[in-house]
Amino acid sequence: MIESAGGLFAIALRGASLLGTIAVIGGWVFSQFVVVRAAGPAVEPYRGSLAQFGNRLAMAGAALIAALMLPRALVQALAPATPTGPTGPLVLAVLQSAWGIALMLQALAAAMVFAGLRFANVSRRYTRLTEAGIAVLLVAPAFLGHAAADPDRALTSIIVNTLHVAAAGGWIGALLVLTLLARTLRSRDHGGPLLASLIVAFHPLALAGAGTVFATGLATAWLRMGAPEGIANATYSGLFVIKVVLVFVTGAVGASHAKLAKRRVATVDRAAIARTLLGEALLAVLVLLVTAVLTGTAPIA
Repeated sequence: MIESAGGLFAIALRGASLLGTIAVIGGWVFSQFVVVRAAGPAVEPYRGSLAQFGNRLAMAGAALIAALMLPRALVQALAPATPTGPTGPLVLAVLQSAWGIALMLQALAAAMVFAGLRFANVSRRYTRLTEAGIAVLLVAPAFLGHAAADPDRALTSIIVNTLHVAAAGGWIGALLVLTLLARTLRSRDHGGPLLASLIVAFHPLALAGAGTVFATGLATAWLRMGAPEGIANATYSGLFVIKVVLVFVTGAVGASHAKLAKRRVATVDRAAIARTLLGEALLAVLVLLVTAVLTGTAPIA
C-alpha cells in the first residue's frame, strides 16, 4: 500500500503539504469568521490578538507549502525509475508538466498569502492578495490529485474537490487553531470565558464544514469508483471508506463535544476541554494522513 502510493517519503511530503493547506485556510477562516462571530466581554480585549494568532498559523502553513515545492518535484521526478542521467533535467521536465505547473502555482499562491497577511495593515491590496492566493490554494489540490485527471467528469470532479478542500480547511484548520489556543488559555484566569465564546462561534462553522466534507467525500467516491459497486474495490476504496468513517467519527466527537464545551470551559474544567479538543484534532490529522495516501493511490485497484 505504501509503495503503491509513491513511497513513505512521498506520502510524508503530500501530508505536510495538505497540513500546510489546512493551516492556511483554517487560520484565515478563524481570523475572518470565528473571531468576528465570537461575542462577550471576555473577547473584546483580545479580538485583535486572536486574529493575529490565526493569521500567524496561516503564514506558517503558507511558508511550509512554498518550501515543499522543490522536494515534491524531486520525488515526482525520481518516482518512475532510477534515473540514469542528471537529476536537474528530470525535475525541470516535471515542473513543465501539468502537475508541475499546478505545483508551482500552489507555491506562488502560498507566497501571495504569506505576503498578503504579512502586510495586511499596509494596504487593502494585500487583503485582496491574500484572498486571491487562498482561492488558488483551494483549487490546486484538484490538479495535484485525481480530480483533474478524470477524463469524463473533470469539471465536476474539480468543483467537488474544491468544495471538499474548502470545507475541510475551514473545519479542521480552525479546529487546530482552537486546539492550540485551548492549550495556551487553560491556565489563565480569563481563559475560560474567552475559550467558551470561541467554541460557541466555531460550532456552527464546524457542523457545516463536517457535513460538507462528508457529502463531498461521498460524491468523490461516486466519481472515482462508482456507487455502490465501486466500494467493493481493493486498496483505494478501502482507504476511502476508512477516511469517510474517520470524518464521521471526528464530526460526531466534535458535535457531542460542543454540547458540553461551553459549560465545562466556563466553569472549572478547562484542562479537560483542552484534552478533548486535542483528541478531536488528532483524529482530524489522521484523516489528513489517510488522504495523503489516497492522493497517491490509483482509484481502481
